[in-house]
Amino acid sequence: VSLAARPMIEWFARGNQDADPAQFAASIAVLQIVVWGVPFQAANHVLNRTLIAAGRERVFLWIGLAAMVTNVGLNLLFIPRWGYYGAAAATVYCLLQSLVLHVWNVQRTEYRIPLWRALPMPVAALVLSWGVATAVLRLVAPGSWAGWFALPLDLGWWPYLVGVGVWVVCYAGAVLGARVITRDDLRLAVSLVR
Repeated sequence: VSLAARPMIEWFARGNQDADPAQFAASIAVLQIVVWGVPFQAANHVLNRTLIAAGRERVFLWIGLAAMVTNVGLNLLFIPRWGYYGAAAATVYCLLQSLVLHVWNVQRTEYRIPLWRALPMPVAALVLSWGVATAVLRLVAPGSWAGWFALPLDLGWWPYLVGVGVWVVCYAGAVLGARVITRDDLRLAVSLVR
């Protein structure tokens, strides 16, 4: 989403005859910032359920209050200086703060979550797989791939879909090779589908 924010937002803007794509320039950077809070929010959701299982629901009030106070304070500091971008950064920071507080509280229970495998390793697999896919595509089709930090949507849908397909293969190899996803995880996923 971060890499495709510009073409996605411009595509939606073109669908609205009254809209000028230049009006949406600020929203591109905001989306690129805010989307990085999604992994923190997803991890918070899982850790939240772990705290419920441990009977520690009372900490939710303190986690929520801490995030709210931080968010208001950061917005008061960031918005006057950086506008939308500051608000987006404050949101991501507060989601990260909430994650840290959730982890700290889960660590105080009898439950143990493999945080290394659950949090930084998927990000490392993502970065590695994107780098490998981009290098392969730049070697195979020089000049047709947009670059390390962009998707080739300006070239049409086929180069984009081929590029994403190559990345998916690289990502699958990275998460399996780094044991982010294990055979037990795959068996569980298959059993859930059934």
